[in-house]
Amino acid sequence: MNIPILTVHTIPDGYEPIGLIHAMSVHAVNIVRNLFSDLTSIVGGKQGLLESVYNETLNEALNNLKKEGQKVNADLIVGLDIDISSDAQFYVFFCTATALRKKRITNSRKKESNTKNRSSSKKSGTSVATNRKSSKK
Repeated sequence: MNIPILTVHTIPDGYEPIGLIHAMSVHAVNIVRNLFSDLTSIVGGKQGLLESVYNETLNEALNNLKKEGQKVNADLIVGLDIDISSDAQFYVFFCTATALRKKRITNSRKKESNTKNRSSSKKSGTSVATNRKSSKK
């Protein structure tokens, strides 16, 4: 899952959109963890347990988003938006983004490109031949 996720809302050169993708992660906040966290807050300790649940939920949501990107063969994910809901019992992360793929040259584009190259070389060859004729006169 090495698909980069960017927060930019522009499509980089060389990429084309596939479509919107989304993912979600929900983690219950354990009541015992809440009580311990409240107790440590009172005595001035860190709320490391809640931070841990928060980070786990965020990382799971981002990994789920990458999995969705893989399903549509994305090369890049842009426009990341994360909605977070929480209360005393749950953390909910909902991610939306746009999946992109690298632009691929199709056979018809290759043919067009080859045709353009041939016609431009013929034109330059014709003008050279014309110049030679005119210089002989």
